[in-house]
Amino acid sequence: MDKKIKIILTGGSGFIGTNAADLIKKIFKLDPPLTSVRIKNMLTGGAYPIDNTKRVVGELPYDLNESVYLTAQWMYENNLIKHKPEVINSEQ
Repeated sequence: MDKKIKIILTGGSGFIGTNAADLIKKIFKLDPPLTSVRIKNMLTGGAYPIDNTKRVVGELPYDLNESVYLTAQWMYENNLIKHKPEVINSEQ
């Protein structure tokens, strides 16, 4: 599914749509939800070392799956997302 999303966002219609959004932003001083800069940021990967953080704070309280779930749960409870998150078993 990730590949489909990437294709849609980087495909021709995504390119035209984000360029139109960039134009709307410049002309009307509005803030459209998806611009070419935001698309570029979403598609730019990054791995960030957390060794220094672990040295300062000790072992982190949650792994990646737990932290994403808890963040999504908080967002749901605060009406920032519509769909209730589900726990994904990483051992499957």
